[in-house]
Amino acid sequence: MAGYRTIAATVSTAVFMQFLDATALNTALPAMGRDLHVMPIDLNVAILAYQLSLAAPHPAKGTFDAAAARRGKALFDGKATCASCHMPPTFSEPGQNMHTPASICTDDFQAQRSPDGMYRTTPLGGLGTRTKGGYYHDGRYATLGQVVQHYNSCMNLKLTAREQSDVVEYLKSL
Repeated sequence: MAGYRTIAATVSTAVFMQFLDATALNTALPAMGRDLHVMPIDLNVAILAYQLSLAAPHPAKGTFDAAAARRGKALFDGKATCASCHMPPTFSEPGQNMHTPASICTDDFQAQRSPDGMYRTTPLGGLGTRTKGGYYHDGRYATLGQVVQHYNSCMNLKLTAREQSDVVEYLKSL
C-alpha cells in the first residue's frame, strides 16, 4: 500500500510540475523514471493521459448569455481563429504549445523567466469558473474582454464590438 502512495505522490508532483513548467518536468522525468523503474517517455505519456482525462469544471448557470455564447463559438472556431491554438478538450494546443512573444503580439517580460523564453498556450477549459481576473498567457489582463481586444488588434481580426462580446460570452461558457 505504501508503494502506491509513493507512486500517487510522485505522479501528483509531476502533474503539478508540468503545469508549472514543462521544461522543469522534462528535466525531472529521467530521475523520476529511474525511481519508478519506468522509461521517462512512458511516464510522460501517462502524465499527459491523466491530464487530458481531467474534466474542466462547468460555469454556474446564469453566468453567461447562452445565445451570445453560441454566436461566440462560431466566431471562436471561424473568423476569430481562436481554435487554431485553443483546441478541445483542454482548449490548449496539443504537442508544441509554446509561442514566441512576437507571435502573440506581446513583450517578453514574463517569457524571459522561462527556460525557453516562450509563452505556453493557456488552457481555457473551466475559464468561466474563475472569479477574478488575471487572464492571458501571463495574467496581464483584468478581463476577458481585454484579451479579446488584444487579439482583435494583434491578429487584425476585424471583429465588431458585438462579435468581441460574443466571444467573451463563449469563453465564459467553457
